[in-house]
Amino acid sequence: MITFSSVFALLALVAVSFGQNDIVNPGSKGSDVVETVCSLLEASCIFEDDKLFTRRLAYVESYDGEDPKTFRQGYYGGIWQVDEVMFNVTQSPGGYANMSRTIADINGAFGIDWRTVNWTDLTKPLYSALGARLYLQYQSRGDRNGIPRATDAQAQYWINYYRPTGNAVDFIQKVERLDSDCLNAGTDIVFVLDGSGSIGITDFGKIKQFVKSVIDSFDIGFDKTRAGIVLYSSATSVTRPFDLNTYDNKTEMLAAVDRIIYPSGSTRTDLGLDMMTNVSFTAANGARPTNEGHPRIGIVLTDGGSDNPTWTMNAAKRMHDANILAFAIGVGSSLNIPELMAIASTPTCTYLILLTTGFSEIDSLVSVIEKKACEAPIILEPEEGQRTNSTLQPGGSQNCQLKVTPQGVTVKLAVLAGVAQDEVVSFYTSSTTYPTESFYEQKSVGWTDKQAVVFVTPPNRNITTMYCNYRTSSQLPTTVSIALFSGDTDLCASQPCQNNGTCADRDDSIACLCTPNHSGDVCQYGAAASLKSLRLLVAVFAVVLVAACRLQWL
Repeated sequence: MITFSSVFALLALVAVSFGQNDIVNPGSKGSDVVETVCSLLEASCIFEDDKLFTRRLAYVESYDGEDPKTFRQGYYGGIWQVDEVMFNVTQSPGGYANMSRTIADINGAFGIDWRTVNWTDLTKPLYSALGARLYLQYQSRGDRNGIPRATDAQAQYWINYYRPTGNAVDFIQKVERLDSDCLNAGTDIVFVLDGSGSIGITDFGKIKQFVKSVIDSFDIGFDKTRAGIVLYSSATSVTRPFDLNTYDNKTEMLAAVDRIIYPSGSTRTDLGLDMMTNVSFTAANGARPTNEGHPRIGIVLTDGGSDNPTWTMNAAKRMHDANILAFAIGVGSSLNIPELMAIASTPTCTYLILLTTGFSEIDSLVSVIEKKACEAPIILEPEEGQRTNSTLQPGGSQNCQLKVTPQGVTVKLAVLAGVAQDEVVSFYTSSTTYPTESFYEQKSVGWTDKQAVVFVTPPNRNITTMYCNYRTSSQLPTTVSIALFSGDTDLCASQPCQNNGTCADRDDSIACLCTPNHSGDVCQYGAAASLKSLRLLVAVFAVVLVAACRLQWL
């Protein structure tokens, strides 16, 4: 089993060109760093679902560390601004007694023994976030409700347990300013809605309002985000109110949601999942081809166990095998947790959402779904002759997952359009979470004349999926094409180009991009050699020309 600590150790041993780990570098800051830290904490499943609170807290406290006062002289609380007195609480005898299990989990996941950490270590982003979460856990130990979802409720939670001198209006305004623009190329989303008798017509109305709110948060269109709905209850009541290609505008789509009628009946969740997998996500019903780089997301919402959990789990496996990313949203106190975990994609800490207090919290889920859907990955797997084309928005990026075979896979990313001189597309990999420029294990850069190429091997046989991300530095829409090949097919691995030439992998051949002072198939000729060769060629041509003239004269 791979641990986060083993990855950190690996990055410490290799050259910086093969790994970047800003999250444990003192003074690192910025949204990339904060997003990576939050993703690692979420994937570790150490803390309870924080409903985006940790992410928001970094911005509220220090604008992701960009506030000039963040790393002021004599202060070491870091991005999350954990004061020394707050840090001391996390290491107090009472704090350790209350949080010993969490502290042990931190050591197991990240290789950090919190008892030996100093306040000065919190200038490292990961340490600052851990300190903030531990302090919150201890301070709120008597609050059975946990972290709330709604922004205004989180503002009060922040004041109650973290910053007693804080201002709720200030918290709310900063969260609203926190950039939430989605820069992906558009996602295909299908809602799978439980319409069984236990829901009731009142709560079914809340489900519809939730669906409308999620739809309203996206830019809807056939060339943007598409949405469809599957409604299920009894075996004879599994329908599709509309498909991914039914509506290309938000107004008509929202009106169609209003027209959905509550069916009542039993709970055939398996049939709802199969309808989504086998019917909704087909080209005939508007699903875009997977090689066009559009993530496929299922949002499954139910209030209880299905009629047959085994059938449901089998249907969930078929859904995952079809590379559909699934949110499982369970509402109420009569939930079948193993069933929901089977439906949710991994890590379940991200994709399993439990609203145990009922439908009152459902509206506050919208921001979570919007953010996670925007970050949804496309699935890449080796297929002979198959390429995945994707268009990145200006300055945008796309998460992805690599299906890795035991012998490894070679990723080759070609830049087709949108990148000018000095602009590049970077491809990153990680075994623990979606990488960024601040946190990756491998990185390769491509531009118009050169593919980004990286050979990826699983850290152990239990790992079959690796995380990846690619992003453009261009301020124009950038089109890329990605291919995966089984095994190591990096034709430039031997570095065949001489004299600082750049090797460009063409899939089945190479080309050497030479510096201005060199030429030749592998840049073997310098400027002087090239001039000498040219003079020799001219001389030979002159001799041939003279000989030809003499023959003609004779």
